[in-house]
Amino acid sequence: PILFLYAYNVDKVPWSDTLFSAAILLVLATVLIFFFLLLFRDFRKSTLATSFFLLLFFSYSHLFSLQEEYGLRQRYILAGFLVPLGIGLIFLWRTRRELKPVSRLATIFGIIFVLLSLVQVSVFFVRRGSLSEAPAAQSGDTVLSPGVVTPDIYYILVDGYASKWELDN
Repeated sequence: PILFLYAYNVDKVPWSDTLFSAAILLVLATVLIFFFLLLFRDFRKSTLATSFFLLLFFSYSHLFSLQEEYGLRQRYILAGFLVPLGIGLIFLWRTRRELKPVSRLATIFGIIFVLLSLVQVSVFFVRRGSLSEAPAAQSGDTVLSPGVVTPDIYYILVDGYASKWELDN
């Protein structure tokens, strides 16, 4: 998910900003794998459970958008996350089937998604011609020389709102 978001915003975000998020995700995934390994006593089941949990975790915002769209309460949205998670974990707990094909399929899809994002990022950097840290200045941007003192001017533009609930109340 982090690489996908970076690929989508590659012209706006320096690549180093993704490193901290990627490190946090890697630590979270490792902790989850060990947690599920203690629970299932099977590495393949623990990696599938971790993948399923992370898929649901990163999909939660899409479920949360239903709150604004349809006025659903938070507990129902949370149930939309916990019920599939519980069903998936129970399935992994009770199954005696060989999970190697499922694991292989999940790995293939993961590699495809990573490669698609890497190709998108690579194309951007090849077209731009450099791996410099800062995104290129847009036309119309003001470029100041180093050492120039500028006044502190702040514009507060309220052009958004937190949610439909904020507008209603």
